[in-house]
Amino acid sequence: MHDLINDLAQDVAGDKCFRFKNNLEYGRHNKISDKARHSSYVGSTYQGIKKFKVFDDAKCLRTFLEFLPQQQFHYVTRYLIHDLLPNLKCLRELRLCGIGIIELPYSIGDLKHLRYFDISYSGITRLPETVVTLYNLQVLFLQFCSRLQKLPLNIGRLVNLRHFDMTGVDIPSSEEMSPHIGKLTSLQTLSNFIVGNDCGRKIGELKNLSNIRGAIHISRLENVGGVKDARDANFMSKEELKELLLEWDESHRSQNDIVERDVLDVMRPFKLLERLTIIGYGSTKFPNWVGDVSYSKMVFMRLKGSKYCISLPPLGQLPLLKDLYIEGMSAIKCLGCEFYGQQCGAKPFPSLERLSFKFMPEWEDWSAFENEGVQPFGHLSELSIINCPKLVGRLPNDLPCLNSLKIDGCPQLLIDVSSLVQPSLVSLSMNNVMLPSLPALLGTKNTIEHGSLTLDISHVTVLDSLCDPSTTDAELLANAMSKHLTSITALSISHVEKLAFLPTWFTRDLRELKKLDISNCQELITLSRNKGLPFVRV
Repeated sequence: MHDLINDLAQDVAGDKCFRFKNNLEYGRHNKISDKARHSSYVGSTYQGIKKFKVFDDAKCLRTFLEFLPQQQFHYVTRYLIHDLLPNLKCLRELRLCGIGIIELPYSIGDLKHLRYFDISYSGITRLPETVVTLYNLQVLFLQFCSRLQKLPLNIGRLVNLRHFDMTGVDIPSSEEMSPHIGKLTSLQTLSNFIVGNDCGRKIGELKNLSNIRGAIHISRLENVGGVKDARDANFMSKEELKELLLEWDESHRSQNDIVERDVLDVMRPFKLLERLTIIGYGSTKFPNWVGDVSYSKMVFMRLKGSKYCISLPPLGQLPLLKDLYIEGMSAIKCLGCEFYGQQCGAKPFPSLERLSFKFMPEWEDWSAFENEGVQPFGHLSELSIINCPKLVGRLPNDLPCLNSLKIDGCPQLLIDVSSLVQPSLVSLSMNNVMLPSLPALLGTKNTIEHGSLTLDISHVTVLDSLCDPSTTDAELLANAMSKHLTSITALSISHVEKLAFLPTWFTRDLRELKKLDISNCQELITLSRNKGLPFVRV
């Protein structure tokens, strides 16, 4: 805010608003009027009693907000929590984030008028039971209270609660969600729901929360008793829900494959969902709604830890999907036509920009799209394949928008450099893969000479021609297929066996190279047999 606007706002507010300026250290004192209704202060690293004594006479404060100048923990005196706040009986809004609070007093329940309570990023381990007597509370934020282990038993009494956000909180498996969340029918935000076995903690508690919007993370779905229990959650009625994370414990083993599939089937969300994450799903197949073309607003999907699933859903037919992350799908051996889908129109994955595969130990083949003349992945800009040790064959070619390619831990995958390198490429990382020719990789057919490229090559298998001192530079350049290597600005090479020297084309053609990192090449004798690398700038 401009200083003039700030001064005008303060003049208009008069004695009703008080901003603690932290000027005591400069010998000046802040004075708060007994007419003050709204206050704020900027936190410092260590905040003692003297700082908060200025608020002792402000018995009618409605708002008490702290602001931190930096994203770091601050430490505050117990006086604030145990002495000052219990006396501010008229408080409507209280914000105490990241200031080292490790406990709340039972007297917090005396703030009967409190409507907004934000204690995110604190060190509390539990909320006192008296919190449930704050009947006017509408907003409760506990974001990233990483030590929080238990919620009040009767939180269902907060019937006016509209926003309950526990993002970043992981309640221990020995504890459960507060019972009867379903009574909070005014809820619009519920970041987390932990499914339990007892009455009042089952997934059916979500049935009447039809106003839920934004994002929700539902965990411990292995506790769902059956299809009827899951159907009671009534996800289809939650039309404002934009992001859904469904999580089973990844160590669980489904007792009935069909029942687990039917459970996920009846948890089908409304068609306007934009982001979907499924973790630890235990069936061998996804239900039909996952990847259904009717989800025309879906832009993000993550499928993780479905260890028994043998095929992926038809994700290629989602028209607006931009981000797709597949991880830990241990039973999948082939990606074929079922992955591209049958209702994708002219091209599968028409909007996909980022695609990642990780930790797929049995994946062997990635089949090309069968329709002649139709090329999928027309907008793909980032492709990452990590720890897929059995993957063989070739990757999809003709990726005109590709600017980042990372292949790591795929020792049987043969990389066809000429089909992957595009004018848009700016980052290329190869670790533990097979390359037909390292010079060919660096040459790249002169396709990117007008841009800049960062290369990271590690644990690769290459032809011996690069490492053979008898091979002439002319032959190496011929293998490279180009004399134009000016696009490369950063090059990292590590763990390449038999590499004794760097060929002359390093000094001849890598004229724009600014950073060179060579490590763990045990047989390397010299960087160059000729003039060295005078142009490299580190």
